Amino acid sequence: MVEVTEPAVVELKSLLKKGNKNHCALRIYLSDIEYNGIRHGISLTDTKKENDEEITINGIRIFLSPTMLNTLENAKIDFIDSEIGRGFVIKNQKPSEWNCCCSC
Repeated sequence: MVEVTEPAVVELKSLLKKGNKNHCALRIYLSDIEYNGIRHGISLTDTKKENDEEITINGIRIFLSPTMLNTLENAKIDFIDSEIGRGFVIKNQKPSEWNCCCSC
């Protein structure tokens, strides 16, 4: 199951309220596949796709494809605010099924 940390919940709810987008959901998608695993992307959407799974965590609606739901098992969405920047990160505890193919 995906976990959304308290800092991420606070920031997401703030963004939704500021942008008058309380009707929107968070979409987590496959952004890229790299040699060391999958890179996820996050966006706001008001459109649920036909095969999307919808979950609600701490009042935040999240749309995921069935494949992404499996990929994000034990993942954590966090919000980082540090000296070098701020933003959302997805920490995935599930080992990648993608193997390095460059003999490393």
